Amino acid sequence: MNLLTFNRKMKENKLVYLIRYIPTITVVLFSIIVFSLSVNDSYRRTNQEITHIESDIVEEKKAYLKSQVSYVNKQLNYLEETTITTLRDSIKTHTLRIHSILNQLHTDNPQLSEQEFTTLVHSSLKNYRFNDGRGYPFIYHHDGTVIFHPIFPSSQGASRWDYKDAKGHFIAQELTKKAIEEKEGFHKWWFIKPNTFAKQYEKIGYIVNFSPYNWYIGTSDFITDVQSDIQNNVLEWLSQLQLGQQSNFYVIDTKGDVLAHTTPSFIGTNIHNIKNIHFRTQAVTLLEQSDVYVRHLAADNHSLENLSYVVKNSTWGWTIGASFSVTALERLVAKKNAELIEKRNDELNRLALMYSIVVLLVGLLSYYVSTLVSRRFESYQAEIQSDFEKLNTANSTLNHFANHDQLTGLFNRHFFEVYMEKELAKTQSDDDKFLVCFIDVDNFKNINDYYGHSVGDELLIQISQTLKKVCPNFSEVFRFGGDEFIVTFPDLNSLKQAESVMKLFHDELATKYQCFEHEFDISFSLGAAVYPDHGRTVDELLASSDIMLHFVKSEGKANCAIFSSKTSAKNQRKFLIEDNLLAAIEKKEIYLDYQPQYCLQSGRLWGIEALARWKSPTLGNVYPDEFISVAEVSGHIRALSWYLIELAYQQYSELDFPDNAPILLALNLSPVQIGDTNFAENIIKITERYGINPSHICLEATEGIMLKNPEEVAKVAYQLRSKGFHLALDDFGTGYSSLKYLSLLPIHEIKIDRSFIWQLSESNTAHELLKSIVAIGRSTGTRTVAEGVETIEQLEYVKQYGCDIVQGYLFSKPVPLEEAVQIRQYDLEKMESISN
Repeated sequence: MNLLTFNRKMKENKLVYLIRYIPTITVVLFSIIVFSLSVNDSYRRTNQEITHIESDIVEEKKAYLKSQVSYVNKQLNYLEETTITTLRDSIKTHTLRIHSILNQLHTDNPQLSEQEFTTLVHSSLKNYRFNDGRGYPFIYHHDGTVIFHPIFPSSQGASRWDYKDAKGHFIAQELTKKAIEEKEGFHKWWFIKPNTFAKQYEKIGYIVNFSPYNWYIGTSDFITDVQSDIQNNVLEWLSQLQLGQQSNFYVIDTKGDVLAHTTPSFIGTNIHNIKNIHFRTQAVTLLEQSDVYVRHLAADNHSLENLSYVVKNSTWGWTIGASFSVTALERLVAKKNAELIEKRNDELNRLALMYSIVVLLVGLLSYYVSTLVSRRFESYQAEIQSDFEKLNTANSTLNHFANHDQLTGLFNRHFFEVYMEKELAKTQSDDDKFLVCFIDVDNFKNINDYYGHSVGDELLIQISQTLKKVCPNFSEVFRFGGDEFIVTFPDLNSLKQAESVMKLFHDELATKYQCFEHEFDISFSLGAAVYPDHGRTVDELLASSDIMLHFVKSEGKANCAIFSSKTSAKNQRKFLIEDNLLAAIEKKEIYLDYQPQYCLQSGRLWGIEALARWKSPTLGNVYPDEFISVAEVSGHIRALSWYLIELAYQQYSELDFPDNAPILLALNLSPVQIGDTNFAENIIKITERYGINPSHICLEATEGIMLKNPEEVAKVAYQLRSKGFHLALDDFGTGYSSLKYLSLLPIHEIKIDRSFIWQLSESNTAHELLKSIVAIGRSTGTRTVAEGVETIEQLEYVKQYGCDIVQGYLFSKPVPLEEAVQIRQYDLEKMESISN
């Protein structure tokens, strides 16, 4: 071996040593550095957390105490604010209930004299009590004579006309005046509370006039009793509040009495009587503070210290507070610190073990790899060849995915367009028909949402298999996206053959599918178009078949249809109505006609119903059934409804009423509009802006408003009624739960659907239904309106059965406002107008 060879060998050996050991040494040194930095960072983070943990826990505890106390304080203020409202609602409900009882008694016993009727009332109401026995009914005559008084029966028959309460008010005279002038309402006075040695307390009552005998009926209750009930309920609730271990909740009144406490033994204690002078001094100071944090001795252990947050309730003068133990907090902080240190040590131990294992493994791996370097070169060529083969396989897979749906394995939308371009290019003449069927799985979204995507995917896979199975060999099946599929049928001879193929194919699709443990009876909607009759390009054929698919779905699904210009025009009109609707509102193309309503007893004009009309320069006359349904589907119903309300108010406010006697304006509301959050506030504001008395407005809605949120709708209805609006339930009797909704809503008026009126001459059932609806109206004190009266025969029936109001083409079709109010009274016997 010469010197050059020796030097070359030495260099090669040195290189081998470097390749073998340098990576291992580098990894070990790097690991040591990283481990040292990690240890240092762990100590730094732990020290920072220990520094801040006490302040964080204290602030968290203080924030929790403040949130709980503030919540309770707000609840007390709210309960005080609602005391009168709660009492007013209770006594009004009972007064109206008693008034309804007397009305029914009078209706059932018309032959009784006033004295006999009085005796019947006594026997019916003598045991009527409410509000824990404090509330009771009373009845007075307009001249001040006591008709019924269960608490002071000796006063019955005597006159209280000149009786004054402690404030000098003539109670009987003021209540009589309210009954005569206002018919019903609230009133306050002072009266003797039983068992209080003739001391008088303030009461609030609600009276309703009873016109058959010039009586008025009322109920009442003492305001102080209701407040006391609420306070007792609040204290019971507060005594049960739990804030966690080492925490207390308490309430102290202005005298220093503990009204509520987490520890029951403290309830009833007076802080001024506590023996420990330091705690007593701190407790008295506590009563003088509000919205502050205070450190003080613990009530149950004067060797410990607590931290309290206190608030002075301005309504009842109570001091509300919550506290936690400072000593317990210090123990908690110490525990947290120990846990942090233990956690840090555990992390460092795991980190040291991990780095040791990594260093050992990497070192061994580096040494092993260095011995295999030479061998690896020999295998490179084979690996490169293998990589090329894998690349070719991956390329084939990508091409497959580009043209196929990954879930079902069917051709996808991209391949459909490529396929169609080729097929249409091969078409020789217009006699060659090519059928394109657009398929949608009915109600698939409901199944997918309810049962989950795994069930939905399995269902799509089975449907795709069914499609391939029922399709002939010359057709192709594509998944267009979601639950939509396309099937093509080339080489057909005529439209008739295409329609036959489509129907046969659709009939074979309907079947049951078993997906895991669920079985589904699936139907399909199918829209089809034929080349070249319904389109010569892919986009035109897709558009035509899509139009028919939407038509089939709008007509009830589970069917098929081939393109027709008539159906296309119908859908096109819907699209045009939707496109032009907002512009029509802005241009005031939509206007109002009004149909008058007449009282069946007097023949006088009772009211007018506003009805929307649209005369479009491009669409012609658009019927309300067309544009209102489109507005509801498109979401434009809110803009349309508020526009019509504004228009009706504007026209109504400009109308001059003879003898200063306005008539009722009836407005139709959309269920979507009523469901809006601020609907009641908005309608009230608009009414006030136009200076219209709400009692001249009747808001009509169908019972469909109750389907989504009946409690919220009832709340809105009561709010509107309290402002004076009349409320009407439209199309009564056509829904599923009319009686249920009638009991939930405070309505004034039932509108009998015109379908009942039109069937009176054909159906005995219609007569019975009409009589039943009128009877319901009478029993609930609700007026009934007969819509759609068009003949004298129908008028006679609704008069005979006792309807209150009548409306229909027999009197007038919908006309402009000035024309609708021209005939102020009808002679209903001769059907002639009496006055204009």
